[in-house]
Amino acid sequence: MKMKFKAALAVTIMSSVSSVVGAEGVQTRSVSAASECGYAEDAPIFGVGMAAGTNATPVLLPIERQIEAKGDKSSSLRSVPVPATNVDGWTADYAMMRLSQTAGRPIWALTEDGQPGAIISTNIPATSLADAFDRIAATKGKRWRYDGEKVYLLGGREWTIPMPTSRDLAIAVKDALAKNDVKASIENNMIRFEADDDGVSRIRAVVNEVYSQPRLNPYDVKFFKVYPTKGEINWSSLVERTDAIETVSFEGKGATIVLDPTAGAVIETFLAREGQVNVLGSKTLVASTAAGIASNAAGCGASASGSRGLELAGGAYERGRIGLSYSILGSNVDQSGKLAVAPGAVVVLADAVPDQGGYMVAIVRPRVLELQSGYPVSSVAPAPTRIAAAH
Repeated sequence: MKMKFKAALAVTIMSSVSSVVGAEGVQTRSVSAASECGYAEDAPIFGVGMAAGTNATPVLLPIERQIEAKGDKSSSLRSVPVPATNVDGWTADYAMMRLSQTAGRPIWALTEDGQPGAIISTNIPATSLADAFDRIAATKGKRWRYDGEKVYLLGGREWTIPMPTSRDLAIAVKDALAKNDVKASIENNMIRFEADDDGVSRIRAVVNEVYSQPRLNPYDVKFFKVYPTKGEINWSSLVERTDAIETVSFEGKGATIVLDPTAGAVIETFLAREGQVNVLGSKTLVASTAAGIASNAAGCGASASGSRGLELAGGAYERGRIGLSYSILGSNVDQSGKLAVAPGAVVVLADAVPDQGGYMVAIVRPRVLELQSGYPVSSVAPAPTRIAAAH
């Protein structure tokens, strides 16, 4: 069960910590996802999310703007021949200068940050100087440009794709990126990542898969840890004094209770009477597919518990009910089940096994998000995004 807990929370961890490991064809310098703690109490039970499109726009760095101002002369080196050369333990920038001298066209080479390039070893066949530069740059996932005087060895190409304005849909997109091991930062409501052409196509396909869903299932979840005065929570007393109960299930000292949408405040009042209540935080969980799994540690932010978690999965919306599968993670006891609940209902999932004397309690509000595409599909390549400083 502990291994299951760690695996289930991998997506959550990936979306909130720094990383420098990318998927195949995709690399980034860092990851910084916007905070997803909290949720809107007045979020519509039946909402609409509008897709934002997946046109990828290249990010133009300041040094590239300078090259553009002078005129990009990179293609002129396609007609400059260079003999076969064995590059053995040279820095990439030195290799480019050495090859240009061999070709009789001496060019000064600079890296993006002004530091010596990575050490490389490769065999360059008899080819053009531009192709030789391509081969050198490709050994470390780099690219180059020439302004007629100097050749610049640049990092991999960065791109941006717009994020949807719907918070629920944006969370689903982040879930899809994380589950597909795409490391991207979210900046100014844009997905920013580094990738080659194949990587761009792959990421666009990941996002398009989210937008192709007819609906998604957002879950607003509040997490608590309750230390009952009498050693356990007396859930039966809640059932006795509440007439809004739809479903009740007891497993040991835990409980699964479904109340109608108007009974949410009753639970928190009841828990406060049972003992000490620690608020672990709240969060909206949205899987990237309607039947997908959304996992999270118990809580959000600094107060979240690392020893318990919650896994939720949706289902079809039929006859006014939506499927809800759940599993409490981190316990040595299997605590899982399936429900059919009305959107907006209050679902209480209570841990049956204490963790250092406290029980995790999650209050879940399932909602429905209908998706609309509505974005134009353009065959014209978007203009590069210009930024003020190197990323």
